[in-house]
Amino acid sequence: MSARPPSPPPVARSARGPTYRISGVPATVTTDTFRSYIGSLAEGHEITLSLAPYGDGYKTATVTFEELVPPPPPPFAACTPGKRLYPVAEGIGRLVLDCDFFGITPLHCAEDGAEVECAPSPLRLCGPAP
Repeated sequence: MSARPPSPPPVARSARGPTYRISGVPATVTTDTFRSYIGSLAEGHEITLSLAPYGDGYKTATVTFEELVPPPPPPFAACTPGKRLYPVAEGIGRLVLDCDFFGITPLHCAEDGAEVECAPSPLRLCGPAP
């Protein structure tokens, strides 16, 4: 009886920070404008951002902080389960920050397509659903 070959070593998973859903973004706001706003809050964090049309006149975004440390900046750090925050973004308006979002809901708009930006990763699927 021959010995089985050794199993390959486990693939190391990178520790990522949380993903937040932000709704109430006016449809006129571009990905670049929203990225600039989030970037002003991100305090040097690397982020992945997606922005897709949702309903009449609005878009919804997801923002993922790519590292766990340091913790996400305000207003994201104030999120606790069961809570929604309503930050006001200068030049954008009042937004809704969903603190119970699990980061698994894809953003998709079959009619218009979605503005999506993703960092390459073999373990991450990004972009509008087919």
